[in-house]
Amino acid sequence: MPELSHSGVQWELFYRSYVKSYIERDVRNLMNVKDESLFYTFMVALAARTGCLFNAADIANTIGVSLKTVQSWISVLEASGIIFLLHPYENNLLKRAVKTPKIYFNDTGLVCYLVGWDNPKVAMNGAMSGELFETFAISEIAKSYFNSGKDLRNLFFYRDSNQKEIDLLINKDDSLFPVEIKKSAQPALSMAKHFPVVRQIKNMRTGTILCQCEKQMFLSEDVQVLPLDYV
Repeated sequence: MPELSHSGVQWELFYRSYVKSYIERDVRNLMNVKDESLFYTFMVALAARTGCLFNAADIANTIGVSLKTVQSWISVLEASGIIFLLHPYENNLLKRAVKTPKIYFNDTGLVCYLVGWDNPKVAMNGAMSGELFETFAISEIAKSYFNSGKDLRNLFFYRDSNQKEIDLLINKDDSLFPVEIKKSAQPALSMAKHFPVVRQIKNMRTGTILCQCEKQMFLSEDVQVLPLDYV
């Protein structure tokens, strides 16, 4: 959030007020939520699952609401720009591919507030640090598409029943550009081990490992490494 760029702003107070205003104003305008505290619990449950496959039944069981309610509330968060659903890449050749989207928050600061991470060290070294890093990268790429008028439907991920996964597939010019997102500052070619899957389904262009390295480099003819700053 732009306001947080000012050093005098207390981030926890900012997000507390933001969430309160969002639930009391925006959510009420979009739908009739009878239990606002339960909706807040729902947002917390989602924040704890950012960067993961969206399992509506699991969330419904966790917070004690119906599956229909979860699906309705998800649509509200997506419509109001709080979350972004990244859908799996599918075609007739991918019989083993999962069909469930992954959920990402558009603001990692909001994620940290909702799950109770009150300092950068906890966020950087906690059990979900990889998912948080991935959320930041994916959300920034999605925002760049949105702000430039590009179609978000050209962004996908890949995962199949054999546990092969690629964090991001960018569909452009009838080709797929695979992207692997790693918190590490020491990239290795093994991080791109699932990129060859792309060649089986469509033309593959240069694959990218997006990480915390200091400069751009190539690990092979078709695998490059980019610092997160490139996002």
